[in-house]
Amino acid sequence: MKHVLFTVLLTFNLCISQVYGKELGYYLDLLDKHPKIQAVLEQHNALQYQAEGAMGLPDPSVFLGVDNVPISDPAFDRFLPTSKVIGLSQDIPNTKGRKAQRDIFLSTAGSTELLAEYTRSRLQALFFTRIAELQRVNKQAGYEEQKKLIIDQLQDYYEGQIVAGEPIYQKTFLTEIELAEVEQKLNSLQAEKAFIEADLIQLIGEIPEIDDLDFDEKLWTGDLGELYPVQLAASNIEVEKARVNLADSKYSPNFGMVATYKIREDGENDSFDGDDWFSLQFRMTIPLWASKNQHPKLEAAQSGRKSAQHIYDEAIRTWQMETTRLLSEKHSSFLNIEVLQKKDMALEKKIEAMERTYSAGQTSLEPVLQAEIARLSLLSQITGEKTQYRRIAEELNAHITPTDIHETY
Repeated sequence: MKHVLFTVLLTFNLCISQVYGKELGYYLDLLDKHPKIQAVLEQHNALQYQAEGAMGLPDPSVFLGVDNVPISDPAFDRFLPTSKVIGLSQDIPNTKGRKAQRDIFLSTAGSTELLAEYTRSRLQALFFTRIAELQRVNKQAGYEEQKKLIIDQLQDYYEGQIVAGEPIYQKTFLTEIELAEVEQKLNSLQAEKAFIEADLIQLIGEIPEIDDLDFDEKLWTGDLGELYPVQLAASNIEVEKARVNLADSKYSPNFGMVATYKIREDGENDSFDGDDWFSLQFRMTIPLWASKNQHPKLEAAQSGRKSAQHIYDEAIRTWQMETTRLLSEKHSSFLNIEVLQKKDMALEKKIEAMERTYSAGQTSLEPVLQAEIARLSLLSQITGEKTQYRRIAEELNAHITPTDIHETY
């Protein structure tokens, strides 16, 4: 069924002119500057910098001091052990831990980059949906304006019949009711247009000047792994795996080094003649309290990884249901369009036949005008259904990662 539907949809392909392509590129560039996208991209940049810094060593410490200075008579030349001290200490966290921390930042950055792409995809889908709705409102308003003209013709016809002595006053009242309904519809469409234009300004900062534009529909193979939400859930598993590696690295020793230089006074008459002193120490941590420190942290990280796996499994189920719903609604809308178009073709032929009958003097003008009003209502309904199809298609587009596309309605 899916392949058959795609084949049918391909029959609706039309080429976008180069002019429209340039216009579309301009507006998509504006959309890329949307604060939502830029905010996520800056988060991605920040994580990249953090990953770069994760492999660096902490700052060394420099210390100054004195050793073995007598309290009763402080001096540096009375006792041999007395000295001035300058030193340097450097902590060296284990490489495994630093790599694990770097991997956390990198995997989180990858997830954030994917989120930025997903945000862009959703905003583009919303942009195209709003364009479709704007086109729908304009077309439906045009149909309502045409109705007004036909209703005016119908009123003129009734007034002529009344002058001729026909008792059809009630029909003039019906046309006034129809005209009021048209005006009410136009007011609703105008309000809807104002909202759509405001939303477009929020998206790109201006109202696009696009008279007509075809929409691309992504071809989806049915693989849930091609959906942004599922890929985001999978990327979170990688982040949690990196956290497990970081917790595991705490079992490995950290190192340190301390270098001390002691400046000694020779004392009176060079009584302590000799060199200055130099000390060097190396440190290494031992996971002596691992059962109370490292082990609980490792268990917590492993639970986090399992939680991410469950969230991924839930995402698979959720989007299996969601895509089924969207595909079903899209197929239903597609079939509705076909039914309405067939109905329109039949009504068009009926109007043509009625016009020939009217020209032959075998019927009045009233049924012809009423049929034309009915057809305008049907055309408005078709326009609304096509926009509904586009909305569903764009909603599905928003969740699919970039693949082959084809043009649709």
